[in-house]
Amino acid sequence: LGTHTLQEEDVTPNEVLCFARQFFGLSLDQTDPFQLELMYLQSKDSILSDEYPSSKKEAIDFAALQFQITFGDHDPAKHKLGFMNLDMFLPAQWRKERGIEQDILTAHKKLYATPAGTAKYKYYQLMRTLKSFGFSFFN
Repeated sequence: LGTHTLQEEDVTPNEVLCFARQFFGLSLDQTDPFQLELMYLQSKDSILSDEYPSSKKEAIDFAALQFQITFGDHDPAKHKLGFMNLDMFLPAQWRKERGIEQDILTAHKKLYATPAGTAKYKYYQLMRTLKSFGFSFFN
């Protein structure tokens, strides 16, 4: 890691910075909101891009957690079939799976009263249990 400030590195206020952490072997500090958000966003990107392939059950669990983070507790008046944009919640291989949106909504109901921070941590923990976690794939 560098020991210079952004100003010392000539980073201007108009530049966009991209933060990333190496997943493998890292323990997550749940009390650090920046670290939690960064790890959640990286985890979500890795799952949705299929960097870490998931089973149908795992994909549903990830989607339900993401839905809880995005929309909060289940609201039967609002969270109905057709409400969800599956492209935003599932890897491509599961988006056309028959009945999967209902499966996600059912799993989401079970997360009632789960705070967003807890759901982000669970998302990260679930990603770490994947068989493909920690592997790098090259074409």
